[in-house]
Amino acid sequence: MNLSKQKSKRVLYMIEKRVHEKYDEELEREKSLLEQASNMQTAFSIISAALFMLLPVLLQYTYGTISLQYYFVAVSVIVAFLLLSLVFATLAQWREMKDVLPDVKTMMNDIENKLDRLVDDESIWFSDSFRLYETMQQSLAKLNKKRCALICASMICFFAALFACFLSYLIGVALFLPGGGKSV
Repeated sequence: MNLSKQKSKRVLYMIEKRVHEKYDEELEREKSLLEQASNMQTAFSIISAALFMLLPVLLQYTYGTISLQYYFVAVSVIVAFLLLSLVFATLAQWREMKDVLPDVKTMMNDIENKLDRLVDDESIWFSDSFRLYETMQQSLAKLNKKRCALICASMICFFAALFACFLSYLIGVALFLPGGGKSV
């Protein structure tokens, strides 16, 4: 084997390593995004439980001072944002179809059809492998980009719910103070 052929082979192996690293990186990103979506669902559960545990206590101690309509509106706004957050987080976890390696039989048939050329020129094998990984990586990257957007939407809705909690708390305190928030 001459020197240039050895160098070419080494370069092809280095490229193959990078291709595998990029695909593995995209798989890790998918795993991380799925975990983040799961964490958003957990956050939804905790805030919802806290809200509905706190609501009866608030109603008991502020009955007659703050109207039930205020509580209804405040809780409705908070719950609407929380539910939107849950929906976006759940959609982010949806397992959509993505390009994957072909089954073994298909790969074996492909190798048998190209066997003579593969023996003579290894670069054909690398080229086919690179194209296959490129297709799989691009499919996964597209799916991960969509998941990322859904998680961002979930987080925005979640923070909007927290802001609505804070705002309704401030308004509730103002209504609960002597004078009921009315100017004197």
